Amino acid sequence: MNIYRMKTLLLFIGIFAFTIVFAGEGENIFKKTCAACHTIGKGRLVGPDLKNITKKQSQEWLVSFIQSSTAKIKSGDADAIAIFEQYNKIKMPDNNYTDAQIIKVLNYISQASGINQGSGTGGQATAPATDI
Repeated sequence: MNIYRMKTLLLFIGIFAFTIVFAGEGENIFKKTCAACHTIGKGRLVGPDLKNITKKQSQEWLVSFIQSSTAKIKSGDADAIAIFEQYNKIKMPDNNYTDAQIIKVLNYISQASGINQGSGTGGQATAPATDI
């Protein structure tokens, strides 16, 4: 095997291993904190099914909402208010996770949703709030 093939192989192995570790922490946080109220593709529980959520809202919006849905609702954010109303005025508890930890959870949700993560930045809000 020539040196370039070996380097390419090692690069792909490294990227694969990093992705597994990165998604692993997100999965652990999701199972510990989110799974009691949310599913990924298995329907609604207390909160919405999160399948494809990263296609429906921007990463910035999701991080902000996950850290403090209360603040997002109080700010007058239309999507946050719609979710609050749709789910019987039950607020999602605020979380003390860092942006980086929440992004790992969002990457796990994307992976579990079967979304090609690309840049991992999410998309603009295109879905009605009732679908979120």
